[in-house]
Amino acid sequence: EFVTDEFLISPVIKMKTAFVCSDSIGLTWNSIPNATSYELYTLGDQYLKKISTTNDTLIVLPKLSDHFFAISPVLNGVTGIKSNTINYTQQGALCYLNLFTAERYSATQIRIQLQLSSWYQVNHITILRTTNRNTDVFKNITGGKLLFFDFYDAELQPGTMIYQAEVVLQSGIKIPSDLIEITIEEKGKAIIFPNPITSNSDLTILSAGSGETFRIVDLFGRIVFEKELELVADAIDVIHLPAGVYIYHLISKGMITDTGKFIKY
Repeated sequence: EFVTDEFLISPVIKMKTAFVCSDSIGLTWNSIPNATSYELYTLGDQYLKKISTTNDTLIVLPKLSDHFFAISPVLNGVTGIKSNTINYTQQGALCYLNLFTAERYSATQIRIQLQLSSWYQVNHITILRTTNRNTDVFKNITGGKLLFFDFYDAELQPGTMIYQAEVVLQSGIKIPSDLIEITIEEKGKAIIFPNPITSNSDLTILSAGSGETFRIVDLFGRIVFEKELELVADAIDVIHLPAGVYIYHLISKGMITDTGKFIKY
C-alpha cells in the first residue's frame, strides 16, 4: 500500500468586485462552509502575496495602485486553493449603482430597472420621480439580498417625466444616479421629432402606438405617406419626401385626433 499524507479538498471560491468608488473599493466572494477565515492576496514582485485576513465575505480597501486580487478560504488551519486572480477595474462594477434605466415600455407604462453592486453599508435606495416640476418618491427599497430590481410606473403624465435613483448609505451620504428624462404625449396626441428633419434622419413618432395611423399630406392635401403604427416610439424614413412643408395627422378609429406640421430639408 502506498498512502499519501493528509490533503485538503478545497471548495471552489470565486471573487468579484462589489463596488468601485472614488476613494475605496469593495471585493466580495461566495461563503465557504466550515471556513474559519479568508486570506486576501495581491500581486507581489513574482508571486501572489498575502495582504489581509478576514472572517467576512466582503472586504473594503482604499483605492490603491494594486488592481489584481485573489482570495482563499482557511479550513481547519489549512489554506485552501486560491480563487482566480481578478482585475477589479474590469469587473463592470461602479459606485454601488451598476445600472439605472427608465424607458417607455408601452402606451401606459414606464419600465424602471436598477442594479445594485452591493448592500454594504447601504441604508436604503430611493427612486425619485418628477412630473410638472413636482418631485415625489416613486419607490423606497430597503436592505435585502436582491441586487436587481424591475418596476413599472403606470401613472404617466403628459410632458417630461424625470427619474433618478439615490443610494443612501448608513452614514447619510447619498450617491445619485444620472437624471433620465422621458417625454410623454397627451392622450390622443403625437409628438414628432426631429423637426425640421433631413433625409439623413428618421422621423420619430411618439404616440399610443398600436391601433393608431400616422398620415402625411402635402400642402395640396394629397396623401404622400400613411402607416399603421405598432410601437409607442415608431419611426419612418422620409428620404422619399421632397423638401418642403408637410402636415401630419394622427388617426384613431377613423377619426383625426391630432394634426401638426413639420419641415423637410
